Amino acid sequence: MLESSPALLILCDPSAPYTMLESSPALLILCDPSAPYTMLESSPTLLILCDPSAPYTMLESSPTLLILCDPSAPYTMLESSPTLLILCDPSAPYTMLESSPTLLILCDPSAPYTMLESSPTLLILCDPSAPYTMLEFPCVVNLV
Repeated sequence: MLESSPALLILCDPSAPYTMLESSPALLILCDPSAPYTMLESSPTLLILCDPSAPYTMLESSPTLLILCDPSAPYTMLESSPTLLILCDPSAPYTMLESSPTLLILCDPSAPYTMLESSPTLLILCDPSAPYTMLEFPCVVNLV
């Protein structure tokens, strides 16, 4: 029932009724996102999901920075894509997203990223051996 949300919120046990907050924190770290976070009206600027198996797909908006440690969750149902997306395991069906993030970091780009309709502005491939050739071109490609 807090009127405002903190700039940094770390939820180790989000079983509290966090959904009653009117606003979302600028930085939210969910160690256990099984809480009903989907009822929040807005999405945090930075969201780190250590276990994204929660039904995050019901959120109306996507965070500016999203870090998925386990992107096997059905993230593809989100209407919008984050500005910065870091996929530690991009084997999830990310190709169903309607838009591409501005900055995309793929630690393992073996996923079928080529099906995306648009290309990110900045793409960092830690392993550039993936079949990225089907994308038209990003503005900047950084091959680490």
